[in-house]
Amino acid sequence: MVEMDDHDPPTHNAHYFNNAALSDVTIHFGDDNEQLKLHRVILASSSEHFRKMFEGGFAEATAKDIHLEDDDPEALYGLLAWCYGLSYNGSHTFPVHTNYEEPLYYGSGDLDDEGHLTYMAYLYVAADKYLMLQLKEHARQNFQWATIRFVERYHGVYTDPEYLSEFVDVLEEVATVVYDALRDGAQKLRPYLASAVHEYIGYLVDDEHFKKLMVDIPELSRDLLVMGTKRTPGYTYLNYTGRRPTLDGFVVPEDE
Repeated sequence: MVEMDDHDPPTHNAHYFNNAALSDVTIHFGDDNEQLKLHRVILASSSEHFRKMFEGGFAEATAKDIHLEDDDPEALYGLLAWCYGLSYNGSHTFPVHTNYEEPLYYGSGDLDDEGHLTYMAYLYVAADKYLMLQLKEHARQNFQWATIRFVERYHGVYTDPEYLSEFVDVLEEVATVVYDALRDGAQKLRPYLASAVHEYIGYLVDDEHFKKLMVDIPELSRDLLVMGTKRTPGYTYLNYTGRRPTLDGFVVPEDE
């Protein structure tokens, strides 16, 4: 088990983000071939994956250009920005010395935006892949809180067909990412989403869109069924009390 750092990357490297000064590697990613001019030593100091890539006998150790095409572009951008001490959720202002005048939009600092949920899921998986355990924990907690805010936003209005339909639309978008697009990579995020939804299952069972969603994503249906029959340690959610639940209200299996 890799020990997780107890601090985030220093912010004094921020002005080197996508700065050609001293850059020794260009990262290419995304369908539009986004490019970032970065620095091996900074990436290696923040990610065990990059350290092994640059110090091992791989072609990337000396390559001037590296293509990372398998990752979600927004999540990868946020991950690389975090290596330089910038915010991983797009809420920061880029330093004036960077050459990236119009940065790729990524993430969402707004916890009430459903895009925040899907972004944090992708970021969680990317951080796991690149062995950045501190960032992975940030993403997990952000996903957790965003899930709470998601259900709180609709509390008290589930009897309104319009709001109920909107709720299921957002649920479908997020569940498709967490259960289908990311598959096992986001498995430990599933309890947060499923347990939050289960609290309001009584309002949803007769909704036709929700019924179809249960057929389309059977693993979500299974998780909801498990919660309805047995509350296991991995599927715990505090009942709604009018106050926001604390992080202690969730229990998920520890990372191996």
